[in-house]
Amino acid sequence: MPKASLENVVVASFNNLKSVENRFKQYPGQIAAIILEPILMNVGLCLPQPGFLQGLRDICTENGALLIFRRSQDRRQASLGRR
Repeated sequence: MPKASLENVVVASFNNLKSVENRFKQYPGQIAAIILEPILMNVGLCLPQPGFLQGLRDICTENGALLIFRRSQDRRQASLGRR
C-alpha cells in the first residue's frame, strides 16, 4: 500500500463511539467514510456492542459521510482457509 494512502487514513476504536466522534471533531469536513467489518473476525470474534452500529450510522449522517461495511469472513470460509 502506498505510504501516501496511509497518510489519509484516520483510525478510531471499534465499539467506542466517543473515539469516532472525536475523530470527526478533530478533522471537521475531512472524513468521507467509515469503513469497517461489522463483526471483527481477525481478532477472534468481536461483536459490536448494542447501539454501536446505529451510532456509527447516526454520526455518518450528521457529518455527511458514508458508512461502508466490509464483508466479514463467515465460519465456513474461515474453516476452508478462504479470505
